[in-house]
Amino acid sequence: MGKVTDWITKEYGCRTATQTKVVVLSAAAATRVLQNDPNRFAWEIFNLALDTAFIGFTGDTTTTNGIGINPSGGNIGLTVREDLELPTHEMYGIGTAATTLFVVETVAI
Repeated sequence: MGKVTDWITKEYGCRTATQTKVVVLSAAAATRVLQNDPNRFAWEIFNLALDTAFIGFTGDTTTTNGIGINPSGGNIGLTVREDLELPTHEMYGIGTAATTLFVVETVAI
């Protein structure tokens, strides 16, 4: 194990793994980007599209009530250290057009 793995294990009492996925949003309705996961320590969402993406904690997230993520690499992230339980909650997203997100999660293993 490397120094970072040793530190994480000591700090959080377990090892972690990084998971990635791509999620494509539509403009028609919100799409679940992250499922509820009580073992998730952090996540980061990158907007790879040319249009703004919007995320929120409920399935009724829209372009008017969601949190905006700027196009072409804009990103947002949450960690348990700074945001307490928020990273464990499910997240939904919607775009103004077909919008591609790159999602990175850190979970306990």
